[in-house]
Amino acid sequence: MSNLNEQWTVFAQGALRVSACELEKKVAITKSDLNQMSQQLQMGKPPLCPIDNPTLRNL
Repeated sequence: MSNLNEQWTVFAQGALRVSACELEKKVAITKSDLNQMSQQLQMGKPPLCPIDNPTLRNL
């Protein structure tokens, strides 16, 4: 299948063209959102309690 045919197939299904600059902006925003979500999840977890030496030896 030629490149032109592939493009027609993709765009016929509703794909939109995005400039490289716009794509970079969207990627940066998505990365930022994921980092914020990750930090919120980490803050919501209770900290792990350290295991004392006698317990470690028993394990």
